[in-house]
Amino acid sequence: MSNINNKSQIFFGVALAIVFVLSVLVLSPFLTTLALAAIIAVLLNPVYKSVSRFFFKNKTIGALMTILIAGILIFVPVYFLSAQLFTEAQNSYNSLGISSATNILSLNHSINTSLKTIIPNVDVHLETYLGDLYSWVIANLGAFFSGTFDVFLKTLIVLISLFFLLKDGEAIHKSIRDMIPISGESYDYLVKSTKTIINSVVFGSIFVAVLQGVISGIGFSIFGIPNSVLWGTVATAAAFVPGFGTGALFIPMMIYAFVYGSIFQVIGLLLWAMIFINAIETFVRPMIIHKSVNIHPIFILFSILGGISLFGPVGSVLGPLILGLLFAMIRVYKMKEISIAKDNL
Repeated sequence: MSNINNKSQIFFGVALAIVFVLSVLVLSPFLTTLALAAIIAVLLNPVYKSVSRFFFKNKTIGALMTILIAGILIFVPVYFLSAQLFTEAQNSYNSLGISSATNILSLNHSINTSLKTIIPNVDVHLETYLGDLYSWVIANLGAFFSGTFDVFLKTLIVLISLFFLLKDGEAIHKSIRDMIPISGESYDYLVKSTKTIINSVVFGSIFVAVLQGVISGIGFSIFGIPNSVLWGTVATAAAFVPGFGTGALFIPMMIYAFVYGSIFQVIGLLLWAMIFINAIETFVRPMIIHKSVNIHPIFILFSILGGISLFGPVGSVLGPLILGLLFAMIRVYKMKEISIAKDNL
């Protein structure tokens, strides 16, 4: 009988492992999207509870209204910012006067004149570069629209997942708690740690983005970049795009300063970006998260970079979250070891 039970346990264990691996493979295309929805759900949960109470604890209406409110608060400012940016871009385009081949050649001549004061043998062919850019845009239009469709599809999945995570969050939470074979105290500690990490990373990112936008706007104003308030706002938005970031916005600004200003403005912008913007990204963001999750800033910095490399933009949150969970689980294990040692005394 014991031999039969052992074989049954082995068979069940192997079957469970196979089904688990297959389940991960089935869900793997959507794991990052689901993780993003779960992160947003944690952030919006206090709003959802307040909205649900207003609608007599109707979970469906509460979840829908929470998503609607969040969407309005995000997309309305983005819409007006985009409209303002488009207007300013048109004004900049008109002020440059690049509307004909003659003007392009004129601009090309002024760029070459400025460059040859530093590098005598350089020769820029702006009309050729613009033609190459046009050809590249035409060749990549298909990829652009397919990528747009992919973003739309993932956004739809996030919204659907977010709706059910808000509406049925308590039931899902209870199901997960019942499935995980750890004590209620340890589980509650892990959940609390997860929420703390998510809040500190997200709100830390918002604070860092606003700070980078303000510092960038000040730098643009000091070194003679027009519409510095607008470009400071764009710098704030750029800070949320890993791989691009606020620092990348300084490149076109330095090109503008080189063509229409002086080499001293270019050097000033370069130093401003290297000293202030880079320092905020490298030191301030990890320090903010460190204060909340009690992990050394160097580990947080590497977890952000590694998360972005592995998961894309959402990895800036998932990286610290995974590392924070690891540290939290180690603390739970140590607490259990201490408890067992006390019991054996």
